[in-house]
Amino acid sequence: MPDIHDDEQHSKDKKELLAIATQLETLLDRFEELKIPEYVAYLNTSRKLFWINFVSGVFRGIGYAFGAVVVFALFLYVLQQLAISNVPFIGKYIAQIVSIVENNGSFKH
Repeated sequence: MPDIHDDEQHSKDKKELLAIATQLETLLDRFEELKIPEYVAYLNTSRKLFWINFVSGVFRGIGYAFGAVVVFALFLYVLQQLAISNVPFIGKYIAQIVSIVENNGSFKH
């Protein structure tokens, strides 16, 4: 004859298994939403991965170069403004730096 405690334990185990199954289904749904299989397939295609990384690297390099040019131009503009305003002590040196940069690096004496 089955014991009452065995029935309670069996019922408890069944509830735990049902909760685990529900959590597993939720996890699988989330994996499908994240498109994990597509991402793994993407990582396994080396040509496509190489091409995408190459193109993104080229554009990243162009972006860095463009940003450096903008920052350098702003820096040069500030130096010119300081040279024009004749700031004591540094105005003469800034004017020399600006003229060197404007003359493509040739020194004027």
